Amino acid sequence: MKPLFCIIAVTLGSALTIPAFAVDSADYRSARERADAEFRMAEDRCHALRDHDREVCESEAKGHRDRAYADAREREDPHAARARCDALTGHARDECLEHAEDRH
Repeated sequence: MKPLFCIIAVTLGSALTIPAFAVDSADYRSARERADAEFRMAEDRCHALRDHDREVCESEAKGHRDRAYADAREREDPHAARARCDALTGHARDECLEHAEDRH
């Protein structure tokens, strides 16, 4: 019974946590709206295609939209900008961190 209680407590605790940094500036919202508009236009172009070509087109459109979301968040949230640098090593990582600090 004790392990079940712990699992429930952890689950409820994680569900109730508030994000450490909520991004909600006007620039961020407008960047997301722009990304959504571009995605809808790309999606309309994809509907003219068939089968595999359509799937590839839609997948690329979603990828571009997600990248635009990430870039918008990165511009607003210094932690997100630094998180992108974690995958890099050496000089490339140092340059990435320097660039992230320059943005903020």
